[in-house]
Amino acid sequence: MTNTLNELAIADFLLFGSHTWLDKSITPFADIQKLPPASSLSWSGGELVIKPYWDFPLEVPLLKYKNDQDYIEHFRTVFKICVQDRLRCDRAVIAMSGGMDSTAVAATACQLVGEGASSTQLQAVTAVYDHIHPDRERYFAGLVAKKLELPIDYFVCDNYALLQPPCPPVEPSENYTPIQGVDLARRMASYSPVLLTGDCADNLLCLPPSPTIFSRLRQKNLLAIVQEALQLKLRHNIRLSLGTGLIAKFRGRSRQNSDAPAYAFPSWLNPSFTERLQLRERWQQVWSWHPSPLNQRHPAVHRWMVFPNWYRESEYLDETKSHALENRDPFLDLRLIELILAISPYPWLFRKYLIRRAMQEVLPDPVVQRPKTPLGNLQDSLVRRAGTDWLDRWKPVPELSAYIVSHEIPKITSAEIGSEGIYTGLRPLLLNLWLVHLNNTIS
Repeated sequence: MTNTLNELAIADFLLFGSHTWLDKSITPFADIQKLPPASSLSWSGGELVIKPYWDFPLEVPLLKYKNDQDYIEHFRTVFKICVQDRLRCDRAVIAMSGGMDSTAVAATACQLVGEGASSTQLQAVTAVYDHIHPDRERYFAGLVAKKLELPIDYFVCDNYALLQPPCPPVEPSENYTPIQGVDLARRMASYSPVLLTGDCADNLLCLPPSPTIFSRLRQKNLLAIVQEALQLKLRHNIRLSLGTGLIAKFRGRSRQNSDAPAYAFPSWLNPSFTERLQLRERWQQVWSWHPSPLNQRHPAVHRWMVFPNWYRESEYLDETKSHALENRDPFLDLRLIELILAISPYPWLFRKYLIRRAMQEVLPDPVVQRPKTPLGNLQDSLVRRAGTDWLDRWKPVPELSAYIVSHEIPKITSAEIGSEGIYTGLRPLLLNLWLVHLNNTIS
C-alpha cells in the first residue's frame, strides 16, 4: 500500500468541498476504498464480494386518508416509535437547535419519558453564537427547553477562531473551527455517549421551493394537480405557477434552474489538472446529478437522501475518537422514510407542513411558525475578525502546485471579496493544511 493520492478525490474536494458526492467508496488515497453505504462485504472462494443490501424505494403505494388529522396522527405514531427505539439507554443528549427538526425529536423524547414509555435521562445541548455571527438559537431553543422542562446547556462558539489552533482532519474537510467540534463533542459526551439529532430532516422533508404545473404534470394527472393547487392556496396562500419560464423571460429574468451551479467554477485550479481529469465535465455532472431510476413521486427526497454522505463529522478528526458519540437520528429510520414516500408531496412536505402540524400542540408557537433559518455563511464572520491576515500569507507545500495555481487564489481578507469567493477560496488552504499534516505523519 502506497501514499499515492486519489486525484479525483482531491479534485472533488476542491470543486465541491467533499469527495463523496458522486462516489462514496473513494478516499483521498488511491489504494484505500470505503465500503459503499447499505452494502455488505464478504470473502468467498478467494474473491472479495460487495453486495448492496438496501436501495432507496422507487415505488411505495400512495397513502390516502379522508381528512388531514389522519395523516398527522399517522406521522406522530411512526415518529414516536422511531424516537422511542433510539431511547434504549440510561442517558441521552440531544443536539438541539431552535429549529423545527431537533426540537421535534426533543419534544417526542420528553413525551415518551413523561408517559413512562422511557426512563432515559435527557439533556439538551445547543451551540450558540452570541456576538460574532447572527444567531437566535439561544432564544428559540430556550423557549423549547422551558416548555418541555428539559435541562439545556448552551455551548458558546464565539471564542473559536478560524482554523486556529490547528486540528488536522483525517480527510480534507470544510471544517472551519475543528477545535470547536472537538470541544462540543467532549461536552456532549460528558452527558451521554448517545446523541439524538434531527440532521436528516431537511433532506427527508424537502421540496423544490416553487412547485409548478409543468413539473407536476410529469408525475400526476390534471385533477390531482388542481387539488394540490387548491390546497397550496388555502394552506400557504401559494399559487401554483405554470413553470414555463415565460413570465420570467418577459420580465428579463431567467427561470430558476435547480441544476445550476451554486457558484462559479474555481479559476485557481491548475489548467493541466483540470484538462487531464476533465473537471469541467465533472463539474456539470455533479450539479445535474439525479438518481437513476428516480422515485417519481418524491424526486427531491430521493436525490437529497442518497446524495450526502451520512457518516458523522467526528470521523474527520483524530482527536474526537476518544469520546466518539453514537449518532441516532430518527429521520433516518426506514419506517419513517417509507411513510414520507407514501404521502403526496403537496401540501404535506411543502415548508415542512406535516411536521409543523404534528408539533403544533407540543412546541411553542414561535418555533412552529419559524421559517427555515440556516446558520448562514459562518466563514464570512470568522474571516472578518481581527487577526486573520495570515489567511493571505500561508505557504503552499510543493505538492499543491499539481492542483492549484497559488497566485490565482483571491485575497480572502480583501474587502472586495464576496461570500462566494471566501467559501471557495478557503479550500486551497484547507487542502494545504491536510497535506502538511499528511507529510508530518509520513515523516
